Amino acid sequence: MQAHPDQDGNAPSTNSSALKDQFQTTNLIRKGLAVWHWIGKRQPATDFVCRLDPDTLFMADRFRQFVRQHCLSNQSMVYLGQVQYWMAWQSGAFPDGGAGICLPWVAAQAFTSKLEGVVHKHLGGNDAALSGGLPHYCAMWPGHWDDVVTGLCFQEMNLLPYRGIVSPLGQTLFNSEVLPHLSDTSGHCLGSIEDWLEQGRLHDLFLCSTRYRDCSAVRPQCWVNDMEAISFHGYKNASDLQRAYRYLRGRYPSARD
Repeated sequence: MQAHPDQDGNAPSTNSSALKDQFQTTNLIRKGLAVWHWIGKRQPATDFVCRLDPDTLFMADRFRQFVRQHCLSNQSMVYLGQVQYWMAWQSGAFPDGGAGICLPWVAAQAFTSKLEGVVHKHLGGNDAALSGGLPHYCAMWPGHWDDVVTGLCFQEMNLLPYRGIVSPLGQTLFNSEVLPHLSDTSGHCLGSIEDWLEQGRLHDLFLCSTRYRDCSAVRPQCWVNDMEAISFHGYKNASDLQRAYRYLRGRYPSARD
């Protein structure tokens, strides 16, 4: 990471103009792809590799239990994570980086090979200069939407999400928001069919509606199975993250290995 051009001249500054320049050149897309490339080049072989945000609650034992139950191995050519569809008409579906992205080792190695001719070719310009304001192929673009670009790379690799990561009731096991039962926002989970449409998850709403009549009244981000969910994202306070972890452990002790 220190050898990447994005690190040059990025010493902390109190000057607002310098901070703006630093923000524009310290690039999450380039760093995110560089991390995946580094893992495949430097890390010893393993079963799965997961990329998580610092504010993500990740239940590692549930993940291990899930891959065993679904007979997934380090040779499975899929990715695991929450699939976002709300930008599908522009950039295609992509894995939500906040919820976490997990790759079997063979997929991580294939991703590294894909990045071999990409990771040292830094594109110039700015987001406004991109086609439609968004990246449109796997490259070291400027900007901060690293999961969108990761999704573009996966599309070019024909690396598809594992469908079992969504339950038969349309509940994703990787979640881009905090545990809904502990949300302090009044009315946080009240929704409508427009929310499902906006998220591109009408197919999940259909699955939900096969068993429940009022699914459209709940925001899709709140349609969660606490007992089996693997990740939740958005804990900006460590105490809230710990509270959520203790809640899950206290309520579902049998979910442990």
